[in-house]
Amino acid sequence: MESKNKQKTIIVRKKEMIQEVFADKSIFISKYLENSTSEFVLYYKYLTHSDLPTFGKATRPNNLQKNLLYYLTVQEMKEIEDRNNKPFETAHQSNIGLPKSFWKDLGMVDPRETVNSNNSSLKQINNYADVFLVNDLLQFFTCEYTIKIFKKLGKENYSKNEWKNSSVDLNIDFTKDLTPIELNHCK
Repeated sequence: MESKNKQKTIIVRKKEMIQEVFADKSIFISKYLENSTSEFVLYYKYLTHSDLPTFGKATRPNNLQKNLLYYLTVQEMKEIEDRNNKPFETAHQSNIGLPKSFWKDLGMVDPRETVNSNNSSLKQINNYADVFLVNDLLQFFTCEYTIKIFKKLGKENYSKNEWKNSSVDLNIDFTKDLTPIELNHCK
């Protein structure tokens, strides 16, 4: 680990450590790392409830029934509120921040410093690097698997109809290893 900031982002620059992280997560990345002589940097972010976009995010303070990603029941959350004599914290936004070194590693000016600039190409990360989704990491990002999780958590009654329709699934060709995507910086 090279550094850790308050956003819980860990930056790993040692190839062996990166290989350890992916050893049980992605066959493709493990083989790619093993057979490559390139240098690698892994930005590893511990995702929290507020990082994950979902229709279940609370849009009003303490709308506990809408917090689908909590592993507690609404009753358990209310008991915690009573015990601590303060409202249970709920998520109200989705965003994943990256440290300034990410932009430097790409050879890119930090978009936060140029947000008012007329040069909009600075916000398009694909202008500096090819961006891909690794397909073997996405096998569980389907409505079918989401419904299984909701059922296991006893929250299927909160699941809106759009989650029950396979048209919301990512359109991934699993006969390939990677899916190219466009990635933008937003402020």
